Amino acid sequence: MRTFTSCDGLSIRVGENAAENQRLCKQAKQNDLWFHLEGQSSPHAILSVGGGKQGKNNALRSSLHECQQLVKHFSSAREARCASVIWIEAKWVSKNGVEDKVGAVTLKKTPKRTSVVADAGTIESLTAAKKRE
Repeated sequence: MRTFTSCDGLSIRVGENAAENQRLCKQAKQNDLWFHLEGQSSPHAILSVGGGKQGKNNALRSSLHECQQLVKHFSSAREARCASVIWIEAKWVSKNGVEDKVGAVTLKKTPKRTSVVADAGTIESLTAAKKRE
């Protein structure tokens, strides 16, 4: 599992395989944000935003951008100029109906969608910071 720290100081965890994706979903707190490439194979990513009703509000725009970039970067869309990333609070991510498929999930609510254009500078900053840790 890859772990990064956003420029806002929030933890971003990215799965490297189906088993890690499943573990990420189980470990996520309800107010954490879950990310995935829309309609394609990709890692799951969790942005830890803290508890309470203010959790989602703590996810600053730059942290959302960084998490979306990581999902695109570590996915089958890595070389694509643009990809659609979906995201939703982890409490709406479920294993119901796909229990036998490792890493597969269903969403209990419509996710938000963002068109993500590759941003090499963001990836470089995140991976450089990870190396310094």
